Amino acid sequence: MHVASDVKEHLFDVTIDGAPSRPDEVMPDWSPHDRFGIVVREPFGALGASLLIQLAALQFYEARTARRAENPQYPQTYLFHVGGAFGDHSSFDVWPARHEITVADDPCALLGEINDRGITRLAVPIGQPRSLDYLQAQASGWTDRSAAVDRISSVLMYSPDGKVRDHDMTVRAADRQLELMTSWSLDAEGTKRHFDSLTDQELVEMEIGPSTAADLRSWTAAFGKRINEIPQSQRSALALRRRQEMPGLVRTETFRRVTVDEGLTLL
Repeated sequence: MHVASDVKEHLFDVTIDGAPSRPDEVMPDWSPHDRFGIVVREPFGALGASLLIQLAALQFYEARTARRAENPQYPQTYLFHVGGAFGDHSSFDVWPARHEITVADDPCALLGEINDRGITRLAVPIGQPRSLDYLQAQASGWTDRSAAVDRISSVLMYSPDGKVRDHDMTVRAADRQLELMTSWSLDAEGTKRHFDSLTDQELVEMEIGPSTAADLRSWTAAFGKRINEIPQSQRSALALRRRQEMPGLVRTETFRRVTVDEGLTLL
């Protein structure tokens, strides 16, 4: 749970509606019971919202600071892989492994998974909106829509390349630590080699919360099983593109706030 100590508010530069804003205004009024979910439809598409994922984790810890040490826990972050498995995101502390869910490319099934995990803050990729008539095709689909509208308080549209047309929100960061999680994800082979090379004592001395060496060995084993989920050549191309887009390590991502119903048309 390295995010608990590595991600800090001052690392983010936020603009909303053209005006400088605070990081906690990206998803305002975050409560201790909020849960963040992000939908992904292509290999490592969620990396277009890498800063948003980390901001959500920051808000999780800020809402109840005891979660960092006195009552340590991983963030309530969930990643929904739609229509396939699109890469391991545990480097962002999307963990335990059950926090990454693979679901059929069916909006009703996806909405059911989102509701069943009590997601209150949702990120959806840009796409062609569909009619909400799909809810009528499901038995009592109206209750799934009502539950989502009742519970979800923020929906943000993101793009896998980090650039949303007609955006109203910009998040920037220029800290190497915030890009490290992406590097770990895309260079999966190097990440596994690094952690596998450490002794149990060295793993414990990393002080990643109360994790034991056995915990971390279990993580690297699970991580290793998903290395070939996305071919290395594809991951390398993604990493190169990101480096080219980040002069001086400055990462910029844009988002657009939408209503819950607008978000449901993109499932």
